[in-house]
Amino acid sequence: MFEQMTAFPFFVCGGALLAALFLGLSARRWGVPGRAAERTLLIALPLGAFLSHIFYAGLLANLELTVNGFGFLFLPWAGGHMFYGAVAGALLAVLLVTQGQDRQSRPRLMDLTSIALLLLIAAVRLGEPFDNSDGYGQGYGLILEDMELLPVPWRTALCFVSDPEYMDEWYLAVFAFEALWALVSAVWVWRGLGERKPGQSALLALCLYAGGTMLFEFLRQDYTMRWRFVRLSQLLSAILLAVVLLHATVRGGLRGKRAVGYWVGFLCCIGLVIAMEFADEKPLILSDEVKIFFPHWVTYFSILLGGAGAAVLAYRSHCRKPEHQQLYEAQ
Repeated sequence: MFEQMTAFPFFVCGGALLAALFLGLSARRWGVPGRAAERTLLIALPLGAFLSHIFYAGLLANLELTVNGFGFLFLPWAGGHMFYGAVAGALLAVLLVTQGQDRQSRPRLMDLTSIALLLLIAAVRLGEPFDNSDGYGQGYGLILEDMELLPVPWRTALCFVSDPEYMDEWYLAVFAFEALWALVSAVWVWRGLGERKPGQSALLALCLYAGGTMLFEFLRQDYTMRWRFVRLSQLLSAILLAVVLLHATVRGGLRGKRAVGYWVGFLCCIGLVIAMEFADEKPLILSDEVKIFFPHWVTYFSILLGGAGAAVLAYRSHCRKPEHQQLYEAQ
């Protein structure tokens, strides 16, 4: 049993410990009762692990459940997790804990929990290359050429060897960029915590990660879950951002021409991501003689713009005060 153990579980445990330390130390500073933070940790960690595995196994039911049986749904330690399942677990934990007298601390507790979750994700992403249950690491991108010409620090940061038997094959270390983005997002949300309304920082954390996922999932060349031609993580990110924008339209302050502008911009951003998914795999055929092949950097930059634009629009839609409140303050 121990011969098959890798370093990946230690990254997961280290990330969970880092998240627990952050939430425990920052709760009192931001007016969250200590008991609420403790209960959130005790519920969110196991519930998040279980739901993230349920999301993974449920979306791949035709494959995973056929091979491993229905019991695979209830074996989170067997591998296979999705970030948005962990988000659902953390959200449910906060909602359960803040019933009754702790209800007023719910928005701020959600803010702190979102930062703790980003720290956990950063640690888990760093451990992906050690998750070699399939004989390879996870979180790698395109093959990089002539990497032996780079200095060792740059080579180590940008790429890694997926298969030890082929030491001349270097791959883009997408896992490192994902971990860095999660860490940058956590610091970004933390630094402006006092300047935003309680609950708004959790929304920012979610939009930052969803926007980054649009690009990082596109860069990955290891096994990724797909629905037709779209990667499932990208699809879930787009749906989540659309729900945020829809909430602002229905119950927030997004009205009239401004709402139309936001939705047109959002759909254009998502359409750009989808178009570049096609462009990376197939050329743009104008005629039998004219075929346009997009360079990789064009598709990468376009998807970066599309994901960032969708995330910014979704978040900014909740930053404006409702119209009736603006009129009241103007009077």
